[in-house]
Amino acid sequence: MKRPDWWPQSSKPAPEPGKDTPDTWEHSVEVEVPFLQKVLTNFSILPVVFGNVDPAQVAQAVADATRRQNPDRGEFGFEPLPSL
Repeated sequence: MKRPDWWPQSSKPAPEPGKDTPDTWEHSVEVEVPFLQKVLTNFSILPVVFGNVDPAQVAQAVADATRRQNPDRGEFGFEPLPSL
């Protein structure tokens, strides 16, 4: 796991070198969930953290899995967000 370039400015203490994990520096769900709670009235979320992966392969795997779960809901298996 490579540390982000900005890690020295973090208020969070850094683990020992080589002890970083994929979730050591990733906290975007902490920002996204309050936004989703405000904008959407009914939603589900499944936070997933990956290490060093090919983003295109992950996107395809998620699209395939959601399409199997919701075949009537468009290309990626979910309904589009409502217009704001």
